[in-house]
Amino acid sequence: MLSKAFVLFSSVLLLSFAMTAPGQESPTPEPKPSPPTRSVRITFLPPPLDGTISLGIYDTKGKLVRVLHREADINEFNIGADALSTKWDGKDDRGENVPAGKYGAHGFVVGDLKVDGVGFSLMTGSSRRIRPD
Repeated sequence: MLSKAFVLFSSVLLLSFAMTAPGQESPTPEPKPSPPTRSVRITFLPPPLDGTISLGIYDTKGKLVRVLHREADINEFNIGADALSTKWDGKDDRGENVPAGKYGAHGFVVGDLKVDGVGFSLMTGSSRRIRPD
Protein backbone atom coordinates (compact mmCIF):
# COMPACT_ATOMS: atom_id res chain seq x y z
CA MET A 1 0.00 0.00 0.00
CA LEU A 2 1.31 3.46 -0.91
CA SER A 3 0.60 6.48 1.26
CA LYS A 4 1.72 10.10 1.07
CA ALA A 5 4.26 11.11 3.69
CA PHE A 6 4.84 14.68 4.85
CA VAL A 7 8.14 15.13 6.75
CA LEU A 8 9.36 18.45 8.22
CA PHE A 9 12.96 19.65 8.65
CA SER A 10 14.46 22.98 9.73
CA SER A 11 17.59 25.01 10.54
CA VAL A 12 18.36 28.42 12.06
CA LEU A 13 20.05 31.24 10.12
CA LEU A 14 21.64 34.48 11.26
CA LEU A 15 21.56 37.29 8.71
CA SER A 16 24.01 40.08 9.54
CA PHE A 17 25.73 42.85 7.62
CA ALA A 18 28.59 45.27 8.30
CA MET A 19 27.22 48.79 7.95
CA THR A 20 28.80 52.21 8.53
CA ALA A 21 26.72 54.57 10.64
CA PRO A 22 26.03 58.04 9.20
CA GLY A 23 28.77 60.52 10.12
CA GLN A 24 31.38 57.79 10.54
CA GLU A 25 32.56 57.82 6.95
CA SER A 26 36.26 58.31 6.27
CA PRO A 27 37.27 62.01 5.99
CA THR A 28 39.56 61.27 3.06
CA PRO A 29 37.90 60.60 -0.24
CA GLU A 30 38.27 56.93 -1.01
CA PRO A 31 36.58 54.85 -3.63
CA LYS A 32 33.25 53.66 -2.33
CA PRO A 33 33.27 49.95 -1.62
CA SER A 34 30.64 47.87 -3.26
CA PRO A 35 27.69 47.10 -1.01
CA PRO A 36 27.99 43.88 0.96
CA THR A 37 26.60 40.85 -0.77
CA ARG A 38 23.50 39.52 0.90
CA SER A 39 23.82 35.81 0.55
CA VAL A 40 23.29 33.03 3.07
CA ARG A 41 24.13 29.45 2.27
CA ILE A 42 21.59 27.00 3.64
CA THR A 43 22.73 23.41 4.12
CA PHE A 44 20.38 20.68 5.25
CA LEU A 45 19.95 16.95 5.32
CA PRO A 46 16.48 16.02 4.12
CA PRO A 47 14.67 12.99 5.52
CA PRO A 48 15.33 9.70 3.70
CA LEU A 49 12.27 9.93 1.48
CA ASP A 50 11.99 10.32 -2.28
CA GLY A 51 9.72 13.20 -3.20
CA THR A 52 9.52 16.93 -3.74
CA ILE A 53 11.12 19.45 -1.39
CA SER A 54 9.64 22.80 -0.38
CA LEU A 55 11.79 25.26 1.56
CA GLY A 56 10.95 28.65 3.05
CA ILE A 57 12.53 31.37 5.20
CA TYR A 58 10.65 32.41 8.36
CA ASP A 59 11.21 35.26 10.82
CA THR A 60 11.36 34.78 14.60
CA LYS A 61 7.58 35.20 14.86
CA GLY A 62 7.03 32.29 12.46
CA LYS A 63 5.92 34.46 9.53
CA LEU A 64 6.87 33.21 6.07
CA VAL A 65 9.31 35.74 4.59
CA ARG A 66 10.38 33.99 1.39
CA VAL A 67 9.63 30.78 -0.49
CA LEU A 68 12.96 29.52 -1.84
CA HIS A 69 11.77 26.25 -3.37
CA ARG A 70 8.25 24.97 -3.96
CA GLU A 71 7.84 21.27 -4.73
CA ALA A 72 11.38 21.15 -6.11
CA ASP A 73 13.18 18.07 -7.34
CA ILE A 74 16.37 17.13 -5.47
CA ASN A 75 18.42 18.10 -8.56
CA GLU A 76 17.38 21.76 -8.11
CA PHE A 77 19.67 21.93 -5.04
CA ASN A 78 23.45 21.79 -4.82
CA ILE A 79 24.23 18.22 -3.88
CA GLY A 80 27.17 17.82 -1.48
CA ALA A 81 28.82 14.74 -0.03
CA ASP A 82 26.56 14.69 3.01
CA ALA A 83 23.87 17.35 2.53
CA LEU A 84 21.89 19.50 0.12
CA SER A 85 22.41 23.25 -0.07
CA THR A 86 20.90 26.36 -1.60
CA LYS A 87 21.35 30.12 -1.20
CA TRP A 88 19.13 32.90 0.05
CA ASP A 89 19.83 36.47 -1.09
CA GLY A 90 18.38 38.10 2.04
CA LYS A 91 15.24 39.28 0.22
CA ASP A 92 11.57 38.66 0.88
CA ASP A 93 9.00 37.44 -1.67
CA ARG A 94 8.51 41.03 -2.89
CA GLY A 95 12.23 41.31 -3.72
CA GLU A 96 12.97 43.73 -0.88
CA ASN A 97 15.91 43.34 1.53
CA VAL A 98 14.88 42.03 4.94
CA PRO A 99 16.41 43.59 8.07
CA ALA A 100 19.41 41.90 9.67
CA GLY A 101 18.33 39.38 12.28
CA LYS A 102 17.62 35.76 13.06
CA TYR A 103 15.65 33.71 10.55
CA GLY A 104 14.79 30.05 10.21
CA ALA A 105 14.75 27.82 7.17
CA HIS A 106 11.92 25.31 7.39
CA GLY A 107 11.02 22.79 4.77
CA PHE A 108 9.18 19.62 4.09
CA VAL A 109 9.37 16.63 1.80
CA VAL A 110 6.26 15.05 0.29
CA GLY A 111 6.56 11.65 -1.31
CA ASP A 112 5.19 8.16 -1.54
CA LEU A 113 5.76 5.92 1.43
CA LYS A 114 5.25 2.18 1.13
CA VAL A 115 3.53 0.71 4.16
CA ASP A 116 3.63 -3.05 4.37
CA GLY A 117 2.81 -5.50 7.13
CA VAL A 118 1.49 -3.23 9.89
CA GLY A 119 -2.14 -2.47 10.65
CA PHE A 120 -3.46 0.20 13.00
CA SER A 121 -6.74 0.25 14.83
CA LEU A 122 -8.06 3.80 15.11
CA MET A 123 -10.48 2.82 17.86
CA THR A 124 -7.89 1.59 20.38
CA GLY A 125 -4.68 3.17 19.13
CA SER A 126 -2.92 -0.21 19.18
CA SER A 127 -1.14 -1.88 16.31
CA ARG A 128 -1.14 -5.49 15.17
CA ARG A 129 0.94 -7.47 12.73
CA ILE A 130 -0.80 -8.51 9.51
CA ARG A 131 0.41 -11.80 8.13
CA PRO A 132 0.14 -12.35 4.40
CA ASP A 133 -1.94 -15.41 3.42
